[in-house]
Amino acid sequence: MAEIERIAETIPTYLGMEFPLVGIKLLTEEVNRDHPPGGRTFCEFVRAALEEEREFIITGDDLICPSPELALGFREPRYVDVEPRIKRPVKAVRIGPLQGADVVLFFLNPH
Repeated sequence: MAEIERIAETIPTYLGMEFPLVGIKLLTEEVNRDHPPGGRTFCEFVRAALEEEREFIITGDDLICPSPELALGFREPRYVDVEPRIKRPVKAVRIGPLQGADVVLFFLNPH
């Protein structure tokens, strides 16, 4: 079993997580992808990746919420500096597998 697969299995089991870990990869180059139907919020994309156990590759055009567009680096703020945010140009974000992820999201029950 590969190290990443072992981690993806061990951590959720140890923490009693209801959902698997989700990887977020920032892509700085254009990629070929299936365009998701209509716009969604970033949270909806993450939730769909969890529930449908699939990968999404999204761009700023796919988001209907302006805050993630700024935070993920799809566009620069106009009038004030927004923090925290990714300050390098991002072309797309992959939501799904842990392989090569820049960030790993844990969905925990606070209880």
